[in-house]
Amino acid sequence: MRLNACLRIVTADRLAFKASTDLSMFGQMSVDSKISQSSSEPIHGESSNQQIEMTSRTPCDAVDCAEGRGAEGRGVEVGGVEVGYESTRKSPEMEFVPVEPKDLFESGLSEAEIESLILKFLHFYGCSLGRHLSEQIKLPFGIVKSILDGLKNQLLVAYRNFVGVNDYEYELTNDGRDKAKRLTELCSYCGAAPVGFNKYVESVERQSLQSTRIGLPQIQQALKGLHLPTGILEQLGQAVNSGRCILLHGESGNGKTSVATRCVDAYEDGIWIPRTLAVCGEIVRFYDPTVHQTLPTQPADSLLRKSIVDQRWVRIKRPGIIVGGELNLEHLEISQNRHSGILEAPIHMKSNNGCLVVDDLGRQRLSISELFNRWIIPMENGHDYICLPNGRKIQSPFDQLLIFSTNMKEKCLSDEAFFRRIPYKIQLSGPSDSQFIEIFFDLAQMAGFVEPEGICDYLISKIMEFRQSLKFCYASDIIKQCSEFCDFHSQDRILDKNMIDKVILNYFGDL
Repeated sequence: MRLNACLRIVTADRLAFKASTDLSMFGQMSVDSKISQSSSEPIHGESSNQQIEMTSRTPCDAVDCAEGRGAEGRGVEVGGVEVGYESTRKSPEMEFVPVEPKDLFESGLSEAEIESLILKFLHFYGCSLGRHLSEQIKLPFGIVKSILDGLKNQLLVAYRNFVGVNDYEYELTNDGRDKAKRLTELCSYCGAAPVGFNKYVESVERQSLQSTRIGLPQIQQALKGLHLPTGILEQLGQAVNSGRCILLHGESGNGKTSVATRCVDAYEDGIWIPRTLAVCGEIVRFYDPTVHQTLPTQPADSLLRKSIVDQRWVRIKRPGIIVGGELNLEHLEISQNRHSGILEAPIHMKSNNGCLVVDDLGRQRLSISELFNRWIIPMENGHDYICLPNGRKIQSPFDQLLIFSTNMKEKCLSDEAFFRRIPYKIQLSGPSDSQFIEIFFDLAQMAGFVEPEGICDYLISKIMEFRQSLKFCYASDIIKQCSEFCDFHSQDRILDKNMIDKVILNYFGDL
């Protein structure tokens, strides 16, 4: 017995050493593989005017295996020995919070990058207080003051007025104007200072969907009011909790788009994203107020209370971005505005740590094969290779819940190799007669209608004269037309057969 116990201890030590070694090798490979790295608008470059509606996966399974974690955060049992234990939920102390840099080194920027922003801002606005410049580029005044002192020593800026409290009003010299003009011709951006790309990669990894767990109550709350069967809710909940790719398919009118766009609401936490990124010497605008919903930045834990948040970052709700038929390959690469020189992040970078919905799959400007071939590596490996306008490529994280929604048959979309990489394929079918009656009755009451006995059965029989099956959308569409009928004819909101006949004729026509 004593010999067996010794053997078990030796075996455990060897397994723990192997797991640690594998993890170290994996971490080194990840570090070595990383590459450091649009529309006309105000010169600050803080907003986006793109016409497309705009939400990286690290190889978590490999990390979990190396660290000895199971799918639920339990220790992995190998050879009868449990190796390692770690919860799948991050503690508040481990949550990502960007802290204000104390010096130039902590900012991750060079003096030249900050000088460029200051010179361009003074070029556009003529003069400015040092503290106003600090607020404009979102860096502490101490860092900005040292850069301004350097610019003054280079005779690129000069004092215009002394305003006290160790601050001055600054203006450009002739040499400063010449340099600012050259910089502006390359890129007119002079807003918030960018965040280093490596810091952004770290933020995506630490705020990954894999660090959050979704239960049935969360998915029920997110999809509240959609009248989905419990079985479908459980399927969707497991898929959303996994953070992996989902295909919603079925006939049109049964709520695929509604379900897809609301899945991200199951994630209740917020994330931090940079306003802009510094990538290979270029500034890439990331924060987009048209698709990113900001959240308050009040102290939520001890780290926020002890430190000041880096103003170059914005706290937002996990993004939920939806694209449809307008999607093309240009939207999947970093784009450049020819007039301003400002670069814009692609939609699947803006949706990292959130949800990206490709609605009406098969109706995009690019072919299905082009779209699938573009994303097959990101879906498999959790990272993407994105091209910069100058031809360079960067490796970017791909951590998001990717949802495809279509009413086309699977065999019409692509080959089996791609669909193998979509682990969850969920069909949303139409309602039963009893479900349809329940939904129609609820909507009728909400609209103030009186529903005589038997009118729902009559409505279903009329629908069947035109269509073979019921759809969820019929209930709300018909109630809306009934409301418009009553408003036009100035009659009481009482559903009758005459009203149903006319509404059904209007809705279905002879198509």
